[in-house]
Amino acid sequence: MPDVALNTGHNMPVLGFGTSANPLPPNEALVSIFVDAIEVGYRHFDTAAVYGTEEAIGRCGQSFKASSSQEQKRTFHHFKAMEGRCTP
Repeated sequence: MPDVALNTGHNMPVLGFGTSANPLPPNEALVSIFVDAIEVGYRHFDTAAVYGTEEAIGRCGQSFKASSSQEQKRTFHHFKAMEGRCTP
């Protein structure tokens, strides 16, 4: 999958896997979906606190980290900060 170079020196895959769903599946199903996405080549995960998928993303990341530390370094997680939920 093609990447774009960021001004931080990191590369970000240009195609991201969205993690929002309505209705939201159970966490076990979400973990399985995210693991499947990694297995088919997704390395950019687009999420936000309002999606309610943080736990599943974290569990997927732990599972992925255990199986392949080299590939885990190539994942890019895109989190959106919501106004009023962040402190400087």
